Amino acid sequence: MLSFFEGEFGIYFAQFVGLLGYVVGCWAFMDRQGQGFRNKLTLFSIVMMVHFLLLGALTSACVVALGALRTFISTKTKSTPVMLLFVAAIIGVGLMTLTSQAELLTIIGTSVATIALFKLEGIAMRACILLNSFCWLINNFYLGSIGGTAVEFTFVIINLYTIYKLYSASPKKSTAI
Repeated sequence: MLSFFEGEFGIYFAQFVGLLGYVVGCWAFMDRQGQGFRNKLTLFSIVMMVHFLLLGALTSACVVALGALRTFISTKTKSTPVMLLFVAAIIGVGLMTLTSQAELLTIIGTSVATIALFKLEGIAMRACILLNSFCWLINNFYLGSIGGTAVEFTFVIINLYTIYKLYSASPKKSTAI
């Protein structure tokens, strides 16, 4: 029996979902408020989980699903034990489903982003998310994910711009002696 999502239609549908993720992700990264950013990032992660499942990329789907749950929970608590539980789950599930070395980057990036979302704010949080984006950019390129590669490349650009705007808006310290 042929699955509805197999063949040419399946790949186009998977790429369409990835492009939908692109739109949601850009919307998230343009939000300068930490809470709004986290809420939109949760929605983005759910869309990308579906995209990766449709592509047959189980490690990416599992890691991004844990990332969605982590992002949502990080809006409710900043508990270190909860953060550590997520980092352990990301590493454990990621390693159990690992099929390529490129997928190691998703585990590393998502672990760093987890620490950032629970413990950091502002520019420091965005810098860690930037590292995460570079890790996912490489993974998505490796998978052939058009929307995933485009969104992570765009995230890098938008995040750099947002970091610049946050830095520019921050009070300047005097360097005079």
